[in-house]
Amino acid sequence: MDCAKIQEQMLDQMNAASASPDLSALMASHMNGCAECTKLWQAMQASSAALDEWTAPEPSPYFNTRFQARLAEVKREQSQPSGVMARLIQSFRHSFWRPAAAAVMALAIAIGIGIYERPTAQVQPVQAQVSPAVNDLQKLDKNEDMYADFEMLDDLQTTNSQPADTPTTTTNSSKTEM
Repeated sequence: MDCAKIQEQMLDQMNAASASPDLSALMASHMNGCAECTKLWQAMQASSAALDEWTAPEPSPYFNTRFQARLAEVKREQSQPSGVMARLIQSFRHSFWRPAAAAVMALAIAIGIGIYERPTAQVQPVQAQVSPAVNDLQKLDKNEDMYADFEMLDDLQTTNSQPADTPTTTTNSSKTEM
């Protein structure tokens, strides 16, 4: 028989029949011819006997108390947020700054409402005394487009002007009158 199959049977035999040390006939015949499997079987029996004699030590009387305290500490560390901003928020929650911040926010809201609700005064713009010449220039600037398109002014200028060769009678008569 194959050593691998015998070793599987050894494990089954150790688990199932730890009280009865008989081996199956097939397993016994294989171990008579295979020194390696015999050595393994003896090592397994020695380990099993050592484990049967061993007793687990009693835990310390304060083990449970210390274990619960350490468990609570680990849970507290895991629940605390990590990072600078999270620590600032956490410290803000448990500090005296909280009422001060609430008061500052209430004051800011009150100032904002006061500014919003304040009646606006109807301020009359003070007009400075403007000379008539400046006033005329301002009117011309405002109506510049209208005057540029006004063709009648161009027609008036051409009819009143005369060539320089011909003497004007109106100018002579005005000179004589003076």
